[in-house]
Amino acid sequence: MSDFSRGFWKRAGQNTADRLSNAVFGDKWARPYKRVTDEARADAIRTRAEAAERRAEAKAYEMEKRAEIAERNQLNAIDAAVLQNVDKVIAMPFAENVSELVNQLSGLVTQLSINSFSKSTAEEKIRAKYTETVYQKLEQGINILLIKDPYNPNMQYIYDAYLKAKKERGKTTRRKALLITWGIIGWAFMFGLGLASEGTPQLLVITIFVSFITAFICLRISRKRKKKDKRRLADARKAFDARQSQIQQLQQEQEQIMTQPVAEQPVVEQRQTFSQKQLLDHLWNKYSHLSPLMQNGYRACQISEQKDILIIGLYCNTDQIVKGKTIYPLSQHERISSLDYNLNGAGINLQSRAAYMDLLPIQSSNAPIEILNEIILNPKMFDYVIEQMSLNQTIMEDVVRPELIIVKSDESWAFFGKNPEYVWMGYAFKTIAKTSYGELCCIVGFRPEDRIQPGRHQTNLLGTKVLFHQGIAIPAIETRKWLNL
Repeated sequence: MSDFSRGFWKRAGQNTADRLSNAVFGDKWARPYKRVTDEARADAIRTRAEAAERRAEAKAYEMEKRAEIAERNQLNAIDAAVLQNVDKVIAMPFAENVSELVNQLSGLVTQLSINSFSKSTAEEKIRAKYTETVYQKLEQGINILLIKDPYNPNMQYIYDAYLKAKKERGKTTRRKALLITWGIIGWAFMFGLGLASEGTPQLLVITIFVSFITAFICLRISRKRKKKDKRRLADARKAFDARQSQIQQLQQEQEQIMTQPVAEQPVVEQRQTFSQKQLLDHLWNKYSHLSPLMQNGYRACQISEQKDILIIGLYCNTDQIVKGKTIYPLSQHERISSLDYNLNGAGINLQSRAAYMDLLPIQSSNAPIEILNEIILNPKMFDYVIEQMSLNQTIMEDVVRPELIIVKSDESWAFFGKNPEYVWMGYAFKTIAKTSYGELCCIVGFRPEDRIQPGRHQTNLLGTKVLFHQGIAIPAIETRKWLNL
C-alpha cells in the first residue's frame, strides 16, 4: 500500500474517532487546539477592528483639527482685513465744505446698505465690527451736518437712511429685550396661577395687572425713542435758525455800538474804548453763569484805536486771578517783558504802534487744556465762543486794522481759518515765507465756507501780514522787518 493510502486511512480513522468521541462525551474529550485557534482568530479580528476604528477616529480628529485651524486662520485673516478697514473709517476726516461732507455721508450710507449688523455666525460677528464703525461714523457726520446745514436737500435722504440702519442695528437688542421682558411676565403669570391654585386668587389679579403695566411701559419707551428720532431733524433746524438769528442780532448790536458817539471825549478813542467794555460786559452778563472760569470776570488789554501791530493770545494766562471786569493798558500786561522783547530792543521801539488781544479774555492759571475743555469744547459755551470770536473779528476789522498780526499760540490758529478743517473767522491766506519763528502769511480774502460773520463780504485786512508763531521768541528787529515788508 502506498504512503498516500496509509496517510489517508489514518487521517480518516482519527476524524471518525473524534466524531464519535464528541457525540458520546461532548467537548470534554475534544481536541483542545480547535477551541484555542477559534478564540485567537476572534481576538485577532477584534483587535484589528479596534485598531481600524482607532485609526479612523484619529484620522477624523486630525481632519477636524485641521478644519478648525483652517477656519481659525480664515477668521483671523478676515478680522485683520476688517480691522484695517475699521481704522480707515475712524481716521477719515470730515470735510469742512458742506457739499464734500454730503458726499462723504452718502458714501457711508452706501456702505451701510451693503453690509449687515447680523451676528449669527463667527464670521458675521467679525464683519459686523465694520458695519458698526460705519454706523457710528455716519452718526458723527450727521451731527456735524445738522449743525452746519440742516436744510441741505440731501439731509432728509441721509437721515432716513440713518434711521433705517439704526432700526436694523437694534433688531437683535430689541429681540433679546422683548424675550427677557415677556419671559419675566410669563414667569410672573405662572407664579400667580400657582398662588391662585393655593387659595390666594387676589395675587393672580395683581400679577396680571403688573404684567400689563410692564408691557405698556416697554411699548411707551419704544415709541418715545422713535418720536425723538423723528423730531431730531426738526429740532436741529430750529436751533440752526436760532443761531443764525442770534449771529445777525449780534452783528447789528456791534454795528450800533461801534457807531454810537459818546459826548465830551474824542470821538474815535471814546467810541472804541466804550464799545470794548460795553460789548464784553454784554457777553459776561449773558454767559458767565455757564462756566466757573468766567465768574471771576474778564481781563482784556485796552484797544481804542488803529495800530500797526496786533499781538494775539488765546486767554489771560495769569498767576493770580483778579476778580472783576478789567480793561488794562498794554504797559500793564503781566507778560510785558515778553512783549517788550517782541517790540523793543536794539534801538527799536514799536510799543506805541502795537496792541494786544486775547481771543478769550478769561482768566486762568492752568494750562490751555482747561480753556479747551471747559470753554471751547463745552457744548454749553458754544454760543459764547461764536459771539466772542465775532467781536474779536469786528475789533480787528473795524478798530485796529493792523498791518501785521502775530498769533502767538498755535491753539489760536484755527479761529483765523488757518487750519483747513476749521473756518471760524474764515480768512484765506497766502504763504510769504517759512521762518524759524513760524509761517509768515498774508490775508488774501475770505474762505468760501460759512463763517461767523457771513454778512461781512469783504475784509478790511486785505494784504495784512500774519505770523503764525511757533518756536523761538521773536526779537523786535524781526517784527520791524516783517512790518516793513
